[in-house]
Amino acid sequence: ERLRLRPFSIPDIDSLQAGLNDPKISRRLTNIPYPYTFESARAWVWRMWDEEKKNPRTRIDLAITKKGETGIIGSVAFINIDDHRAQVSYWLAAAHEGNGYMTEALRALVRYGFEVLGFMRIHGYTFHENFHSQRVLEKSGFTREGICRMEWKRMIDGHPVYFDSLLYAILQPQWETMNLRPVE
Repeated sequence: ERLRLRPFSIPDIDSLQAGLNDPKISRRLTNIPYPYTFESARAWVWRMWDEEKKNPRTRIDLAITKKGETGIIGSVAFINIDDHRAQVSYWLAAAHEGNGYMTEALRALVRYGFEVLGFMRIHGYTFHENFHSQRVLEKSGFTREGICRMEWKRMIDGHPVYFDSLLYAILQPQWETMNLRPVE
C-alpha cells in the first residue's frame, strides 16, 4: 500500500548504487561486491534488461520505491524460476529498515507469484545470522524448513568462506489459507 514495485530503469542506477554500496547490506548478500560502484549498478541494470529480452521467465527483478517518490529503496525478485517454483531474493537500503517495507514488498511479490505466475512453491534462503531477514520471511508466511550447511559462499579478502543458510518456503495451498493483512 505504501510502495510501488516496478522494473528497473536507467534513472535507478544512482539509488541502486547508493543502496548497495553499504557494507551492512553487501555482507548479507551472496553476490554483491563491496564497494558497489556506479559501473556495477549500470552493468546490472543493463544485464537485467538483456535477460528479460532473452528469457523473461528466468528471473523477475523489481525495484521498490515509495509511492510518489522516484529513488529506489530496495528490490525484490524471483530468481531460479523452474516451472512451478521459484526462489525469492531481496534487499532493502539500511536507511529504510524497520518500517515494514520489505515485508510489504515480499508479500506483494508472493501474491503475484501464486496468483499470476501460478507457482506452487516459493522458497528463500537467508544467512543463519541475518535475524531481520528471517523475521521478514516469517511475517510473510514462510516456514523454516531446515539448515543448508556450507551453502553460502562469500569471498573475504580474496578467499572463499562458507556459511550455513536457513531455508524457508511457502506453498500455494498454505498461502491461500492465510489472511495476511497489509503491513501497518
